[in-house]
Amino acid sequence: MSQCSCHPSFPTPAQPPNYKDMQAIAAIVNPDTVGRVDADGKPAGQQVILFQSLPNGTLGFDQVQFNGDHGDLSKQNEDGVIGYYTNPSKLVPTLKFGSSLATVVLDDVVRTYGVLEGDSSVWLLSPIVMPLENARIPYGSIAATSDGDKNGKLFWQDKRDGKFQLKCRDLNARDDGGVWIDGTEDSKEGTDIAAFYDGEDFWVIYQSTSQSGNSKKAKPKDYIKAVPITGDGQGFLVDGSSDKLNGELARIAACRAEKKGGGADVDRVYVYFTDQYSTLHVGWANCTRGGNLTFQNDVKNFKGLIVHEKSRIAAVASPLDSRNEIYAVTGTNSKISHTADKWN
Repeated sequence: MSQCSCHPSFPTPAQPPNYKDMQAIAAIVNPDTVGRVDADGKPAGQQVILFQSLPNGTLGFDQVQFNGDHGDLSKQNEDGVIGYYTNPSKLVPTLKFGSSLATVVLDDVVRTYGVLEGDSSVWLLSPIVMPLENARIPYGSIAATSDGDKNGKLFWQDKRDGKFQLKCRDLNARDDGGVWIDGTEDSKEGTDIAAFYDGEDFWVIYQSTSQSGNSKKAKPKDYIKAVPITGDGQGFLVDGSSDKLNGELARIAACRAEKKGGGADVDRVYVYFTDQYSTLHVGWANCTRGGNLTFQNDVKNFKGLIVHEKSRIAAVASPLDSRNEIYAVTGTNSKISHTADKWN
């Protein structure tokens, strides 16, 4: 990660929090490794770039094999993880406690964004360090996605007319302050956010909340919801998600799985989220274009995994392996683990 010389210092907290109680995670397939083959001409060597928050609140990253043994992904293990571990200077940005990371491939470059401690501004953190203009956000959750080429979007939540609504901005527009996304006025305060591109439109996934019934005492009913940034803003609910959430804030990740040919075409979005007990669940929908998603009738418990309360979730899809890889701190340890989810 190189340093932009025009911004010599960063906002820092008056009293640093215990960053060991936070694990931001973002993962992306390294585009330089896509299409690699072994001596027999078979696909091999595909790698994932894993970005993570370090124990001092700075950004670290590692590169791991998609197949086989990923090794030790613990943020406590400095071997193989690149980042600033001890006494970062003011030239090293410190992440907002509890915030998330977002990474995309844009113009053939892997770009990673984070929210900084102090003023909650969003910065590009890799491959260079620089702020996004007009990008101070009230909450720590961000998401980003791109079309794999020159168009990318960043998403976050803000407050508008007493409601909580999502915004997005063009990542190629330096001073873009963002636009409101129709249909997201029902977002739950502090919601986690995920995003994907379906080949035609950009989508944002978040936790929605609505009053159940006419009684003021009625308990709000929450769902995981997906909304395209164009269209009528109606959105699509992940069936069965409300029963799992029970009003608690979920951690959310999503990825699009696309594989053509061979008699087993796949074009889906997979949504992973935690329930009220931090158990991980998964739901999926067919991508049918034209602003439509067809979610299945119910969500499923994802292998009984319990996501640590301090951890975010990241998910990447590999068409070569017909599976998704899920990254999170699970159980009671401090290590980032990986779990494969074969496409059905």
